[in-house]
Amino acid sequence: MVVGLKRRLTSIQSFLANWRPRLVQPLADFGYSTFAYADLPSALRSVRGLASSYLPFATTGDMTLALHLWPGRELFRSPVVMLSHGSAAYLADSLPGLPTALFLCEFRNARQDDELDGLRLKTEALCSAIPDSRPPSRSLLNYLASADPAPRMWTPRANSSTARAWVLARVGHPFAALPRLPVDIDSRKEGLRCLTDFDRSVPELVSLHLAIVRTPGDPDRAEEALQVLGAEAWRNQASFVEDPEYRMEGSGIVEWDCTLKHMRNPAKVLSSTVFEPLIGHPLAYSSAPDGPAALLEVAALAERRGDLALALRQVRNACTRHGRETSSDAIEAAARHASTCRLLDRSHAATEIAEMMVSVVRDPYGSGASDSSINEDSEDSGED
Repeated sequence: MVVGLKRRLTSIQSFLANWRPRLVQPLADFGYSTFAYADLPSALRSVRGLASSYLPFATTGDMTLALHLWPGRELFRSPVVMLSHGSAAYLADSLPGLPTALFLCEFRNARQDDELDGLRLKTEALCSAIPDSRPPSRSLLNYLASADPAPRMWTPRANSSTARAWVLARVGHPFAALPRLPVDIDSRKEGLRCLTDFDRSVPELVSLHLAIVRTPGDPDRAEEALQVLGAEAWRNQASFVEDPEYRMEGSGIVEWDCTLKHMRNPAKVLSSTVFEPLIGHPLAYSSAPDGPAALLEVAALAERRGDLALALRQVRNACTRHGRETSSDAIEAAARHASTCRLLDRSHAATEIAEMMVSVVRDPYGSGASDSSINEDSEDSGED
C-alpha cells in the first residue's frame, strides 16, 4: 500500500517507492513487468547504447518503457519513451499521458468488441493509478470507431490514420501533426507549406526546415543550425522522414548529422561559438571515430562559459554516438556525463542513472561490477 502519494519526486528510490506499487498490476495488464531498484543495472545493460538519459521502469522483454531524465525536472512530469531495437520512440509528454499512449499502441490488435472492452478496462485501471492522467478523449474514441486502417503506434512511416489518431490523443507528440511530405525533392514549395506552422522548439523539425529551404548559393542559416546542434538527440534517434532523398542524406544522429555536414561555410557559422571544435569534423554526429571527442570538446567549452545545460546535452550526444562501445573513450564520455549531471543536480535521478551507466559501460555483461555501491547516497526514499 502506498501512503501519502507524492508527485514532486526527483530521485529513483523515492519514485519507485511511491509509484511502483501503484503501477505493477495496471502495467502487467498491458504485458509489462516493472523494475525494482535492484533491477536497474541489468535493465540499463539490456538497452545499453540508448540509456544515458533514460530511467527504465517497465519492460515486456522486447520493449522497455522509460522516462527521459533532466536534472531538476520532476519524474512525474518527464516524457515517456519506448526503448526498442536501438531506438527511443516517443510516447507521451509525461506519465499522465501514458494510458492513452498505450491504448493507441494496442488498439490495432483489439478490433473485436470483447477485446476492445478489455483494452478500455485496463486503460481505465492505469488511469486510476496515475493522478492527472488523460484517458482517451471522446474525439479520439469517435475517430477510432471508423478509422481505416486501424491506427497503431506512430513511426516515421505512419499513415494518415495513425497520424490523426496521435494528434487527437493529445499526448504532446512532436511529429504526429507533420503531414507526409512529397518524396520528390523538387516539390520544395509543398514541403514548405507543410512546415509553415511547425514547432520551432523541436530541433528535428528545424533540421528538416533547413533541408527544405536549402538551395544552391544560399547562405547558411546560422541561428537555426546552431539551435539544432545545441539540442539533445533523445527522440527516435533516427530520421523521422520516410524518404531519405527528400531531407538530405544522414546517419548516426541523423538530423544533427545532416545539419552539420551540409553547412556551406561551417567555419563562418561555428567560429567563436562553443561549436568551434566541430570545424573540420563534418561527420562528428555520424561515422567519424573522433566525433564523440569533438562533442566532448564542445561540452567543455560550454561548461567553461557557464552553460551547464548545453554542456550536458553535448555530453549526452557524445554518449549516444559511442552507443554500445566499451572503449576507454566511451567510459570517459560516461564519466563526463555523470560529472556534468552532478554539477546540475547531485541528487537527481539523472545523476543516479548516469553514475550507474559508468559501471555498465565498464562492465557491459555484469560480470564484475559492484552495482550496489553506485550512488550510495541515493537510498533515501522519503523525498518531499
